[in-house]
Amino acid sequence: RCGCAHAKAARGMAKWFIQNHGDEFSDEEIYGEMARWYALWYPGPTVKRLAEEITGTLS
Repeated sequence: RCGCAHAKAARGMAKWFIQNHGDEFSDEEIYGEMARWYALWYPGPTVKRLAEEITGTLS
């Protein structure tokens, strides 16, 4: 765990989802929603990861 602002934001987002929607969504659904936000915050790394998954060249 790093102490960078983005890490704090991600933990805050997870906490918000659990507090406000924890009874509506499974952990997997919350994680999926967080992944969508990460894709918006960090489009470059997201595209790279998806390309590696598609081509089978994961690091």
